[in-house]
Amino acid sequence: MTIQNFKLIKANIQEVLILAVLFLLPFYFIKLKYGWVSLNLIEILIIALFFVWFFNKDKKFSILNSQFSIPAGLILLGVASSILVNKNYYIGLGILKGWFILPIIFAVILYNNLKKDEKLLEKIFIALFASGVFVAAEGIYFWFSGLLTYDGRLRIFFDSPNQLAMFLAPAFLIGILQLGKSLALMNCPDLVGASWQSNMTCYVYILKNVNSGKHYIGSTINLKRRLQQHKSGQTTTSRKLKTNKLVYYEKFYNVEEARNREKKLKLCKSSKYLEWLIHRAASSTGRATPS
Repeated sequence: MTIQNFKLIKANIQEVLILAVLFLLPFYFIKLKYGWVSLNLIEILIIALFFVWFFNKDKKFSILNSQFSIPAGLILLGVASSILVNKNYYIGLGILKGWFILPIIFAVILYNNLKKDEKLLEKIFIALFASGVFVAAEGIYFWFSGLLTYDGRLRIFFDSPNQLAMFLAPAFLIGILQLGKSLALMNCPDLVGASWQSNMTCYVYILKNVNSGKHYIGSTINLKRRLQQHKSGQTTTSRKLKTNKLVYYEKFYNVEEARNREKKLKLCKSSKYLEWLIHRAASSTGRATPS
């Protein structure tokens, strides 16, 4: 096994452990206790992640040399001071470990991995959403089984219904976000899967009906193929508007930037602004469309 392959395996282990921590968050109640040492499942996974990350020789982000160092230091100082004042050292150190030190370590490792691979963010959303779906399914089972609190609310294996709601809310929002992206892709089918390849060439373009003056705005990763689809009547909206002349386009090297630009142009209600863009492009280059 080469050194490069070994590094790749360690990087994949880090990714798996990160996603496992996020997916298994609801199972924090699973604990392992030996003597005075007590760890839950999430803490064990974070500690394992720390050792894999620490012994990986890749360049690491240091919290000591960042804008996070002072806030993190003040938080830890405040917690340590409260432990000394309270004098209940066993519980205090447990809180320091589980609520502050390990979460900060996890955040630093997560940041390191996101700096190396932005695609990890999509996987994180999937892991959190999948975890939320699992918990929601458990909630349905508990509801129909009548396993509720004394006041008729649902908490499943969380300490309170409020904790359940706080966990499900982000998963719900992620689901809404992904649904919105899916609906957006339905209007631009050739961008399906492009979110996994964000750094690629993409075009935002404007078609025009020269008789009515109406415009059609779209985005694509293959401009020539998309224009052929419009001309052959494969797109419903442009076929109805009879917008078959390409009058303007912009080139991007990031899919998300192209999508954001497309949304901004579509939100623009003024056809005068679109005509100004088209005229400016034609004046500066001598043409508004590809040669």
